[in-house]
Amino acid sequence: MPKKKSENRKLPTRYTEQMLTGQKKEVWEQPIAFVIKDNIFGEFEVKNSANAWWISPEKMNSLITVFKMDGTVEEACSCAGISKKQYGYFIELHPNFRNVIEICREIPILKARKRVFDGLDESYGNAMDYLKRKRKKEFSERQEISGPDGERLFDFGVEGNRRINKYVDDLPQDIPRVERGSEPSRG
Repeated sequence: MPKKKSENRKLPTRYTEQMLTGQKKEVWEQPIAFVIKDNIFGEFEVKNSANAWWISPEKMNSLITVFKMDGTVEEACSCAGISKKQYGYFIELHPNFRNVIEICREIPILKARKRVFDGLDESYGNAMDYLKRKRKKEFSERQEISGPDGERLFDFGVEGNRRINKYVDDLPQDIPRVERGSEPSRG
């Protein structure tokens, strides 16, 4: 016996989800509008919803494209022609999209890393710059003002520290003190 049209259509189903707080929350499972397939993040199912912006594959693709360039949420929303509020609602219904964003945002970093790796053979300078960043202890040219791992270079002991603090406290108050990142006042 052939199925009726209404039996072929997948309708939203209701289920209860146990929350971390112990409260039960009623959730509606939405049918899938379409699936985005990508070589980078695999497949992502976009849920169907009446009059939702995300059922437009073009808007979804423009959103993902911006995240693949490590763009911000604001930039992605602008490119897709949606508001941050609309984006927030989409994330609420599609929490797994955060994983897609995270994976997409790694693409520029991996491309840059590959470019650096490929450039190592081209010049000695490229290779040394890479080593200076990755193996600071061995190749860094910078001078440490503190000891290894930020430890003090000198330990004056409790009495020595007390004397230094007393000396600093006894300095005349009319000496202009310069806060870090500001210019001294000239009066």
